[in-house]
Amino acid sequence: MTAALMRTLHLTLVILVMLGVGACSTTVASSLSPATEPSPTMGDTVPEMVAIVEPGSTAAFLMGSTEEELADQAARVRPDADYDTDDEMPAHEVTLTVPYEIGRYEVTNEQFASVMSRAIDQGQAVLGEDAVTDPTGSWVYVSLSRSSDRLLDQRGLVIVDGRISAAPEMEDHPVNGVSWHGALVYANALSEIAGLEPVYDLDDGSWNRDANGYRLPTEAEWEYAARGTERWTYAWGDALDQTVLKSGATVPVGFFDGSERDGLQTTGNASPFGVYDMTGYVWEWCWDWYGEDYYAEFPSTDPAGPEIGDDRPPYDPDVPTRVWRGGGYLASLQSGYLRVAKRWSAEPTDWYSETGFRIARTLP
Repeated sequence: MTAALMRTLHLTLVILVMLGVGACSTTVASSLSPATEPSPTMGDTVPEMVAIVEPGSTAAFLMGSTEEELADQAARVRPDADYDTDDEMPAHEVTLTVPYEIGRYEVTNEQFASVMSRAIDQGQAVLGEDAVTDPTGSWVYVSLSRSSDRLLDQRGLVIVDGRISAAPEMEDHPVNGVSWHGALVYANALSEIAGLEPVYDLDDGSWNRDANGYRLPTEAEWEYAARGTERWTYAWGDALDQTVLKSGATVPVGFFDGSERDGLQTTGNASPFGVYDMTGYVWEWCWDWYGEDYYAEFPSTDPAGPEIGDDRPPYDPDVPTRVWRGGGYLASLQSGYLRVAKRWSAEPTDWYSETGFRIARTLP
């Protein structure tokens, strides 16, 4: 049995416990001259963005969890055998000096299908029978397969007339089944559409920090956008119920906004910055390699992860993985995996039904 298959089988068992009784390719150069700001003619292709650190400003916050917070949260969550929180400590002061914005919502099926269709047309990706892959077929960018295994099921994308498309009634749900590499391809293609300079070299996965295009947030940027300087369990506070989050399925992004929806009076689940759905629905890829002990060695200014990653416990420490944050729709409302400080990870070539992302961009 391969290591990847062992990881998938083990993660399936983890998800079942969490549920409880409750609910790299060649970059095609853009023909557009890089601009300072996205084109105003892009319509709904670009997710709505929220400035988190304004140009000329810096932000400082306490990242991770304290022992006291974890002890207090233990009464509200149901741990399992893999519920490890050692990698959230020590809590440490982080200063962000790079101005950035982040998507108010997770990338939706409709947005993803539109942008990745362009990547396919440009030869940056290939549409197969059950996946969008890199041109060599070596890496899956997004799975399109339907599966009886909830961990591997594609929920919102279909192939229609030889084109990738959002499934009916799933257009505004968060995209799922995306690998880390798939998120990079999407970000580059979106940048090209916007007339911005793509930030990623898709051959080696490197990040050009001088480019002004769309990208994944770093883990620190993600956590600050989710919590600001608050010390809440979740992005909006310490209470978690069915008025702020639905377990077992995705919903349209921003569904829980404090209005009445489908007969339910929702409670807004936005972060202090007005960023929605930072808890649940899909785990969100971040740029960083995962490091189990990285917080103990964390640079205090603009951290972006270790040089190479390891695996989260209890897996093989020699397997490099990339960070997920935010929790997924398969987690029950009692799951500690939904806490805003919870860290999780997978190999960048991996995809699961719970993996999606939101974009960020460095501001000029």
